[in-house]
Amino acid sequence: MGYAVGAAGLVILMSALNGFETAIFSSYELTDPTWVLRPVEGKSRVIGKQDLRVLGTASRKATMILRDKAILKYGDQQTACEVVGVDSGIYRLWNMDTVVSEGEAKMYDPIRAEQNYISDFAWLGEGLIYRLGVGTIDAPISLISMDRGGSVMSADAYNEVVFIPSAMLRLPEEESQQQVYIGLEAAQNLFQNESISEVFFDELTADEVGRVITFGKKHGMELLSGRELHSTLYRMFNSEKWISFAILSFVLLLITFNLIGALSLLVIEKQRDFRLFYRLGMGEYAVQLLVFIEGLMVAFAGTILGILLGVGLVLLQGRYGWVKTESTFTMAYPVELRVEDLGWIALLALILGGLSAILPSIRAKKIATTNIVLDK
Repeated sequence: MGYAVGAAGLVILMSALNGFETAIFSSYELTDPTWVLRPVEGKSRVIGKQDLRVLGTASRKATMILRDKAILKYGDQQTACEVVGVDSGIYRLWNMDTVVSEGEAKMYDPIRAEQNYISDFAWLGEGLIYRLGVGTIDAPISLISMDRGGSVMSADAYNEVVFIPSAMLRLPEEESQQQVYIGLEAAQNLFQNESISEVFFDELTADEVGRVITFGKKHGMELLSGRELHSTLYRMFNSEKWISFAILSFVLLLITFNLIGALSLLVIEKQRDFRLFYRLGMGEYAVQLLVFIEGLMVAFAGTILGILLGVGLVLLQGRYGWVKTESTFTMAYPVELRVEDLGWIALLALILGGLSAILPSIRAKKIATTNIVLDK
């Protein structure tokens, strides 16, 4: 039962950490590309659509990005934001039905431009919209950046471009609070910068990956996978997960000491039987193996019972969500079972069970071979 409780605790802990990892990174997967080409040094590179033609079929999967900081003004409110300029490839890269929670994802309206109305549109993260109350008054937003060619003391030191908010985006928490998406050309005009910060790619073949890497080296850029964009966050989650696993493993270690004591008492209690077995022809190592297998059986049976108990509780939590978080938004604790975690838990329990049986089995061998006359 001790091993069962320890194994069940490990299954529940690992499943909860897996659930939170999946819940957090699933929001990144909505908007992250499969591959990203970005500068090794500096913020941007001067690359045009015509430069990407050397990539062959990969150029048709490219989405050009320009990122920079600006001031967002809405009504009488102002806040710093990150402006992300994107070209039309974003419609191919994103599943708009999933990413856009409200509104219509469009960047430009030529009909409004002919009528001298505001024709550039902006997409804002949910957090930014809620924080500024965008939509509560009938007013567009303004993005303000410093004029790179002007004097700070000049009245024309800043560029200000007006946009109509047209869509609310479902983004990861940090990005949702600060990101504004506009058309790439509008972003280049706003920042007076003809370069790009990144190139996003959808799925690439091995040949296309090689072409992009070669192209990147010529322009001082590197190709990263979508997962590598958040490598620090992934490492943090993995470290937390395995540190938690190690801490809870000490529970099984303490249970192992109890098993050593229990097996030692069993050896003392059965010493007459061990001597009898030895006199009847059982080898000394067979006696030792008997006690060793007993320790493995206890650990294995307890572990299997604990894994079944833990898996059952995790499945019930996933189905019914009985345990809730206590935060601003109440939600069921996310859980996710992974077969490899169950394997590690079973392996740990078997190793500890085997270690716990070593000393009692050696003692049993010594007792069996001790030359003492058996009681009648």
